[in-house]
Amino acid sequence: MKLQFLLFILSCFAAVAGFAQPAEKSERRPLLSFDEFTEVFDKAGDKAQVLDARSAEEYEQNHIKGAINVDTEERFEKVAATLDKNLPVFVYSIGNGRSGRLAQQLDQKGFPRVYEIPGGLSKWIGEGRPVVSTVGEGLTIDEYQ
Repeated sequence: MKLQFLLFILSCFAAVAGFAQPAEKSERRPLLSFDEFTEVFDKAGDKAQVLDARSAEEYEQNHIKGAINVDTEERFEKVAATLDKNLPVFVYSIGNGRSGRLAQQLDQKGFPRVYEIPGGLSKWIGEGRPVVSTVGEGLTIDEYQ
């Protein structure tokens, strides 16, 4: 009886394990170089549609001028419905984690020109590109040392 029960449990476990295959790993979108990205971004000018994938708190501290915060799925869906598919969409996060997922979602929605900031907002700021900031200028390297 114990042996039958043990065999039953093992067969259930084997059946569940067979169905629990890992999800296919999604392909990582290729990123432009930072110089290529800024060229495309600057060329888009006021037609650039910019989405910030970071939290509302991060967005409040600093963001690219004109960026729209899409920190929740609900907000993303509302904003995506208002975007023009004929214009480029630029997305960013701190690095490229959240923005990579956001870019994939936009791809799936049929946006043909979606660009991620390579290196994220960290790279953008590090390269001296402008941001709207509520936390001030920060320290220069000389002031820090």
